[in-house]
Parts: sequence; structure tokens; C-alpha cells
Amino acid sequence: MIALPRNQIAMGCCLAGLFLAVNLVTSDRSPVVWTDEVMFADPAVNAVLGRGFTTTAWLQPRATFFAGNAPLHSLVLVPWLETFGVSPLAVRSLNYVLILGAVGILVWSARRLELVRSSQASLLLAALVLCGDGVTYSYRSGRYDCLGMLWVALMFAAQTLSQPGRRVLAIALLSMLVPWTGFQLIPYVGLLGVLLLGLK
Repeated sequence: MIALPRNQIAMGCCLAGLFLAVNLVTSDRSPVVWTDEVMFADPAVNAVLGRGFTTTAWLQPRATFFAGNAPLHSLVLVPWLETFGVSPLAVRSLNYVLILGAVGILVWSARRLELVRSSQASLLLAALVLCGDGVTYSYRSGRYDCLGMLWVALMFAAQTLSQPGRRVLAIALLSMLVPWTGFQLIPYVGLLGVLLLGLK
């Protein structure tokens, strides 16, 4: 197991702090709140306001339990909004934390697998992921994509487990989250499972 150097941890914390500060200050400026954000925040907002985990933004009866394609994101939003209030900033800030978790796990896993070997390369990897156009748009909006990215990072981290039995168990447990994280991830379960289990 590779221990991360203290200077890398300190630099990573500085990068994360700067990332959070910039995004929290500019959250309400870009992008404009759009349909998908409303649709995935709606069940959580209703739950926080005492109306149940229901939706008025989806084509389903008002009094029925929310049955969207990524219910875990909306479920995770409930305690988040209970803690930080109901606002576009609160909805979007969850994604800032999720993407930082995904990037942190990705960098940690890459170091453990010796895909990157220096502190500078690790920080460059983190910065490249955080600054990618598609990734940036995903965490700047209130969609569920960052939860999927965290799932992929956790699948990557499962590969760092040295014992095959634990690796298989971790992949199996993570695979059970896929229907809740987003139906679009289902095709990746088999592919990632085969790839991760085949790597030594």
C-alpha cells in the first residue's frame, strides 16, 4: 500500500479548498438553472418540505413515490437540503462534494496502482479531471452525473484490493447500486467487471 506524502495531501486540500471557494461563489452565475436540475431536485425538495418523496416535474401521478432513472441522487439530496436549505446553491453544492470525492478516490487509486508516481502528476491528474469540459458542466449543474462519476471511481478503487475475493465482493456490492445511480451505467457493469477482474 502506498502512503500519500504529506505535501501531496496538503496540496490536494488546498486545491479542494480553492475549487470549493470558486464554485460556491460563482454557483448562481453559470449555468442557468435548467430542466434536468429541476426534475432531479424536485423529489428531494418535496420531501424536505413535508410533501413526501414525490414529484410534480415528472410525468407520473403527484401522490406516487418518485420513480425517475436515477433515484439515488434525489435521495442523497434530501438530507443535504435538510442541512443546507432549499436553494439552487444547496442543490449544486452537493455535486461539488461528490466530484471532489470522485477525483480524490481516482488519484488515490492511480497512486496505489502506480499509474502516477509523483505528487505533481497526481495533482495534474486531479486538475485535468476537474477542468474537463463535460465534467465541469456536470458538477456545475444539479444533475445526477457526479454520483455516477463517484461510482466509476469506486469501481476503479476496487481494483486496488489485493485479495481477489475482496475485489469481487466490492465490485458486486457496487454493481447493486447501479440501478439507483443511473440506468445509463448498467452496460458498464459487465464490461468493468470483466476488465477489473482480469487485471492483476
